[in-house]
Amino acid sequence: MTSTKKIQKLTSRIFMNITWYFKSKRFKVFLWVLFWSIVLCYIVLFVYARQIETFLTFPGKDVNLKQLSNHPAGIISAQEYDIPSSSWNNIHGLFIDNGKKKTVYYFHGNGAPMDHFYTEMQYIVDLWYNLMSFDFPGYWKSEGEPTQLENLNFSHEFYKAMKKQYWLKDEDLIIWWYSIGTAVAIDLAKDIEFDKLVLFAPLASRYDMSIKWFWFPIQKLFMLPNSYVSKETIKYITNPTLIIHGNNDIVVPFSQWQTIFENSASQEKYFIEVDDFWHSLITERYWTVLGGYIQDFLWGQELEEKETFLTRELATKLLWKFKFQSYLDNLDVTTDNSFTKYVDPDVPFTEKWYIPENMRALDREFIIDTKWNAQMVEEAAENFEKLAEAFYAEFEEKITVVSTYRSYAYQAGIKARWCPDNLCAKAGHSEHQSWLGIDLWSASTQSYWNNSERLTGFYNWLTENAHLYGFHNTYQNWVEVDGYEIEPWHWRYLWVKFATHLRQEWITFAQFYYPQK
Repeated sequence: MTSTKKIQKLTSRIFMNITWYFKSKRFKVFLWVLFWSIVLCYIVLFVYARQIETFLTFPGKDVNLKQLSNHPAGIISAQEYDIPSSSWNNIHGLFIDNGKKKTVYYFHGNGAPMDHFYTEMQYIVDLWYNLMSFDFPGYWKSEGEPTQLENLNFSHEFYKAMKKQYWLKDEDLIIWWYSIGTAVAIDLAKDIEFDKLVLFAPLASRYDMSIKWFWFPIQKLFMLPNSYVSKETIKYITNPTLIIHGNNDIVVPFSQWQTIFENSASQEKYFIEVDDFWHSLITERYWTVLGGYIQDFLWGQELEEKETFLTRELATKLLWKFKFQSYLDNLDVTTDNSFTKYVDPDVPFTEKWYIPENMRALDREFIIDTKWNAQMVEEAAENFEKLAEAFYAEFEEKITVVSTYRSYAYQAGIKARWCPDNLCAKAGHSEHQSWLGIDLWSASTQSYWNNSERLTGFYNWLTENAHLYGFHNTYQNWVEVDGYEIEPWHWRYLWVKFATHLRQEWITFAQFYYPQK
């Protein structure tokens, strides 16, 4: 018998066995058992559908608190409260009194109790707001079940208790919600008066979430109505609203923010799309930058764009702005001996005959001092000598210094020789009087530098490296921006971090000091 015939015989036998099985009582019994098993499963799911939906929405009710705790000792000094609800369940919450007028009502996510979100609460406290929050029913020390009705009751009753305890005013309340907390808080927002809303990764409704996971609202199979329909509730809320969502969110689909945003009745609403980011830890990764946006929003400042696309590149750039905000806010540009004093062209020395202290001559190991009297204040001198050493290592040539300190009288003498205001500062307005300004090689004209291949090479190196030693090319643009013509030779000490900030932003001190330019 050939192999082909064997295969045909085997195939025929298999087909006959399958046919026989489908006609047998055994198969009928199997179908009967399968059918009633499906019916029984459906009945069980139907009976417990609401409890299952609640569990899937609020799984943190049964988590291990020790594993999820994110509360380092002392990170937050809060007053904890236990308040009986109208259903006689205990409401556990906290209040952090910063002594401020505004209070943030914070609603945490569903994956863990409030204890897990203390770091994010610290972010809010650092923005200088009071903060209050409570645990959802069944979470940690709160009792009950986290149903939509019980969550709403808890949010109302805890607010009433804190309002009475701390004399809170509705117009000073900021509602801040995250993930499923957005659904709970938006239910509250439609019932009370408050100031502003901040939403992180909001969901549109439970049906919308089901469609995301099962392609259709599976709740309908079990006769469950749609709930947490934030996309409809938001239509009744007119308060200023800020929405923040990562476009790589696989938990709450990114598209759901758009539904909330478009349906919002607010005339002052903003959205920040965080590129290539998912659901969790968005505040930990981008807090410094987002905190700036949020603070501007909460202070009532109009954001530049209704919809902002926050890429990692933009976030890195803005990080410098907000990282140095406390420093920039306190920038000392009036005290004569400040490293960051801005004296051109409108802020002169307050003391006409000011002479800085703590000055010394520059070490000439890597420096050519054409006047034999080049001096700077200690910190500037030390850093310029390091710059000169790095320059020598690159070009095997000493850096040439043609001018450092100039007194008021010396500068007045320069002006007396009819040097125009766009090239020479008035006496009392020159950076050289601070002992921080320094001219290199030749203080002539920009065209002279541009036509010299040697000087152009030196300038390019300084542009790439001088900020590492705290030096900044003061006049890079033109009179309307920097107050003087472009001067490739003129540099001044600004402190390493601040000089680096200006270099990364590609702005001059004048553009920083007068941002409208």
